[in-house]
Amino acid sequence: MQIITKNYQSDINEVYQEFLKDKPHIVGTDTETTGLNKRINKPFMIIFGWLKQNEFIKSYTFYITEENKELYKKMVNDSNIKYHFMWNCKFDINMLKKINIDLVNKDNIYEGQTIPRLLFGYYNKRVSVSLKIFAQQYLKDDAKLLQDKIKLTLLNMGKDIKYKRMLELRKRTNKVWTTGRLEVYQKDIFLDEEIPQDVLDTWEQIKQELPLPTYKDLPKDLIEQYAADDIVLTLLAVNNFFGMLVAPNSPNYQLPIVEKESKYAQALSIIENNGMCVDKEYLLKSRKKVKELIIKWYNELWELLGEKINVGQHTKLIQWFNKNLTPLYNRKNVQHFLSLKYNLNDPDSIKKYEKLYKLKLFDAKGDTLSFLIENLEKATVKDLKKQRDTIYICELIRKLRSFTKWYSTYIMGYLDGIIEIDGKSFIFTEINSLFTATGRTSSSWQQFPREGLTNCFCERNKEMCYIPEHLVFKPRAMFISRYENGYLGFLDYSQMEFRVAAEQTLKIGKPDSVWLNAYFNYNNVENWKPIDLHTDSAIKIFGVTEQDDPIHFKEMRSRAKQSNFTIIYGGTATAINDRVYNGYNLNEAKKFYFGFQRNYPGVIAFQDWCANEVLSKGIIKNDFGRIYRWINPQQNLKSVREAGSCKVQGACADFVKEKTILVQKYLLETNSNIKIVNSVHDELQFDIPPEEINKVYKIKEIMETQKIWTTPIVCDIELSKTNWAEKKGIKEWELM
Repeated sequence: MQIITKNYQSDINEVYQEFLKDKPHIVGTDTETTGLNKRINKPFMIIFGWLKQNEFIKSYTFYITEENKELYKKMVNDSNIKYHFMWNCKFDINMLKKINIDLVNKDNIYEGQTIPRLLFGYYNKRVSVSLKIFAQQYLKDDAKLLQDKIKLTLLNMGKDIKYKRMLELRKRTNKVWTTGRLEVYQKDIFLDEEIPQDVLDTWEQIKQELPLPTYKDLPKDLIEQYAADDIVLTLLAVNNFFGMLVAPNSPNYQLPIVEKESKYAQALSIIENNGMCVDKEYLLKSRKKVKELIIKWYNELWELLGEKINVGQHTKLIQWFNKNLTPLYNRKNVQHFLSLKYNLNDPDSIKKYEKLYKLKLFDAKGDTLSFLIENLEKATVKDLKKQRDTIYICELIRKLRSFTKWYSTYIMGYLDGIIEIDGKSFIFTEINSLFTATGRTSSSWQQFPREGLTNCFCERNKEMCYIPEHLVFKPRAMFISRYENGYLGFLDYSQMEFRVAAEQTLKIGKPDSVWLNAYFNYNNVENWKPIDLHTDSAIKIFGVTEQDDPIHFKEMRSRAKQSNFTIIYGGTATAINDRVYNGYNLNEAKKFYFGFQRNYPGVIAFQDWCANEVLSKGIIKNDFGRIYRWINPQQNLKSVREAGSCKVQGACADFVKEKTILVQKYLLETNSNIKIVNSVHDELQFDIPPEEINKVYKIKEIMETQKIWTTPIVCDIELSKTNWAEKKGIKEWELM
């Protein structure tokens, strides 16, 4: 195939004439930008090319001028173009919009990353959707050479700038301050001394005068060659592989999924750019509180240990516990220990076990600390002070691990990422739709926990303390509405995965009447009422009811819920034991798993059907046509057991993507100021001006309407006028 590339500085009329002559129907666009931040950075170069299948690829780079932009607009709006490819199109669409080229909602935009994900991805083996890495594997052995050369060039240029910054800072602060010292003060939580404001101002001025290099600063011949190559590789991938996805007679046919992912990427280009408004003052106050507690607790810990050991230094902690005759037990070894009926409270029994298996101390991470605390509390010991001190040491380690992690992730991480816009503080998420094996969307915001950090030691066995006076910081409390008197809205699908799992039992001809009747009147019984499946599981399998024992029932329902999710994700008793019981109670995990099999045979039949489908065919499809593949499924039985999760999670993911596209379209068509600000699994999050609050009911209608399943899909509404942490269900809201 002939490859033609050419670079232009100020006039692409020649490119335009060539375009008119070739009349291509397959084209590609890429942008080169000053950085990857959607709000701060801008494009400085556009790369545009086209493909005549199996004959030639033409790739042209050009710098952004008003004349070039107008000619580019004419080309991309040409009616002959059927497929317009971009690799990571949400990013390029966003960057083009910054220079007043709006390609959102154009029907011919296609996401190039669908090619590796949908054609080469395996459930039990990831494939990279990075253009250069994918191209090196499947198109050109040297596809990454230019990228590696650019990274090295930027690294060397950056070192030179950093050295100049350091010299300038020392010069302006009379050699008192260095860049290294500034970084230490900014990152070291133990240094109470604040950096003088005049030093901070000087440092900011130096950074502006001596900015770190970007792609725009690279040698022109290098960046032009690199940029042109991106379109060549994109169109090569299209030429070689795209037909396999869109040809109706192809075994890999997934055109509806390709189109959905492409439309979803266009919606994400808007959603990611909306950002989420942040209460910066709350973050700053939380930073101070959390920092003070970390320093206080570390000083207490070090006094008790008799030496300075960081809570992340696991080996040193193990050595300390061993030296002080307080061994920590690893989860798996504890399970084995218990299975041999050794008594943890009997020193002779412990010695016998250690002598037999030559295992004295194990890992100091995670739930082992909870396990040790529980058994120390039960043990009868002579030295009560040592017992109390050891328990408190364990508690301090647990608290400090949480506090230091949350401090760096949820406080400093987001303070550093804040962008000020019109007097308000915003952070911007990254939403990925093609990175997971099932197709579920992942977001950089999705792991914000519901609970918060407390200054007490009330927690035991992962139970949170909810005493308001003890609360120090809640990550979700940092998010507020950008609008005066505005609302944060959360539209969350209710038990969506369980509804879809129930539907699958119908599709394979093994209807599970309990699960189906939980969501609609499947058996046409009189006075039908929906039931809660987790409650049903707790009653039928654990034999406990809320009326008889409310406290025990609450605990058992929680375990039943976790176990139910584990099973529909393909887990067995072993997985339930690991996830629900921390590896300590295989017998109860087996009790639940076999009880589930007896009470919900249709769901188990669906899981078995999916596993057999993969073992016999090597693939499985979800209800929207997305294909999941396995490499050597007979040798990967554990992952084969998760095939049902693809049918369930994958279908939920495709449904949510479809609805996100429609909701965003509705907002655009109605000129609404409502912003979709995030997508977290089965939930869409909104920032809503007060005058548009009633539109949430229309959004709910859009999100629930469907014809693909008999089982109804229901979307719950939660609202907040303060912050994310204080959201309430719509019924509670109406009563306020």
